[in-house]
Amino acid sequence: MKATIKACANLALIKYWGNAFSELNIPINDSISVSLSELQTTTTLEFYQDEDQLILNDSPVSGEGRQRFDFVLRHFRMLTGVTDNVKIVTTNNFPTAAGIASSASGFGAMAHALYEASGLDYSDLQVSSLARLGSGSASRTIHPGFAHWHRGADHETSHATQLAPPNNLRILVTITSPEEKPLSSSKAMLRSKESSPFFAQRGNTANDHIPYLKKALLEWDFATIGEITQREANNLHAVINTTEMGIYYWNRTTVEIIHRIKQLQTSGIPCYYTMDAGPQVKVLVMPEHVKEVEKSLAEIDDIKRIINSGVGFGSQVTQDHLF
Repeated sequence: MKATIKACANLALIKYWGNAFSELNIPINDSISVSLSELQTTTTLEFYQDEDQLILNDSPVSGEGRQRFDFVLRHFRMLTGVTDNVKIVTTNNFPTAAGIASSASGFGAMAHALYEASGLDYSDLQVSSLARLGSGSASRTIHPGFAHWHRGADHETSHATQLAPPNNLRILVTITSPEEKPLSSSKAMLRSKESSPFFAQRGNTANDHIPYLKKALLEWDFATIGEITQREANNLHAVINTTEMGIYYWNRTTVEIIHRIKQLQTSGIPCYYTMDAGPQVKVLVMPEHVKEVEKSLAEIDDIKRIINSGVGFGSQVTQDHLF
């Protein structure tokens, strides 16, 4: 029994940052994301008799990543009664653990592959809830286009649904550093909850944004979508930066890109920045302005790479097995 899944990374427009119940990654607020077509994880999973294996980018996974893998696998076995051991080989076509949601696409692909390889009947909601156990943001991974993660109150009700199908939005993913970030999002999230003076309001702010962004997406009001997305990023990093003695994911290039996007906005070009817990900046822009924005960003010497992504397909079964 073998399955291979291709899963897109997703970019949160309304951010997830903090849990009401940490063990199961049940969040304090709803969130909304867009799937990224050019940033993909490919995962092949096979049930077999030897000990469980997890290989990421040609290397065995250990530490926190392995613990999360084991946690998801235990819950899958408990939920389904499928107890065979597994071999998982997974690769990313973008930097891993660098603030581009590789854990989301990784655990989304793993959860989808577990159900697909099992031969059981399953639903998108089951896959979404299982993926959430490995990485909260992974709950949104399986849906094409735009996804809404409903925070829920327990394992069964905390899952994502599709909000809107793919369209012609472009997302410019600027890579300012390919290095693994020094502190994982899950650890930073816990520290923020313990010590940021702004954390208590974070969930309320995000939940207040939800109905306005939903309406803007369904009516495709790009200006409102961009403004809410940019405010969300600013709010998220205000919480992160005021944790303990400060957690700072940005680098000099991150700040330079933010200033460049603000300049473009002042000149009348509709484009909007957002960042997750990492130094990479993602820019929302419509096709007619992509060349202008790319040209302006290309003037910033320290950008390592710009990935011009469309809106993605979520996750899907493929026969291109990795082993």
